[in-house]
Amino acid sequence: MKKCFLDSNILVYLKDDLSIYHKVASQKISKLVSSDIFLYISPLVLDECLYVFRSVLMKKKIPQFHKELHRAVAEILQLPLLLLVNPPLTSGHQLRIVEYMEEFSLKPRDAYHLLTIISNNIDSFVTFDTDFKKVFSAGLVKRA
Repeated sequence: MKKCFLDSNILVYLKDDLSIYHKVASQKISKLVSSDIFLYISPLVLDECLYVFRSVLMKKKIPQFHKELHRAVAEILQLPLLLLVNPPLTSGHQLRIVEYMEEFSLKPRDAYHLLTIISNNIDSFVTFDTDFKKVFSAGLVKRA
């Protein structure tokens, strides 16, 4: 069965009806689900989503923003074929983060996403982020 890791930005755009990327994100998720591809996220992805959602809701001065945060995360977690995964926690794997940062010019969080993808044998990745060009070129994971 094919596996695809979802970056936080696709989930943020999926939940933001006003985003210019909302339709593309919705179509991408729908295509993956209809193709019976397992979707993967990590708690770090959820953390990034919560950070962005919270910032947007606070900027809009939404009084009960925690309720909206809960709704958005609950909807994400109800996506069909969605599974939560973590990176390995060994010292060696944590040191690999710095190696990925250097080798692929990644920021720390993106290097953690890469570690999570590789260690969970996930073959593709959906992101709007251009920071993964070197990763895709190296063939470690394909762009979905």
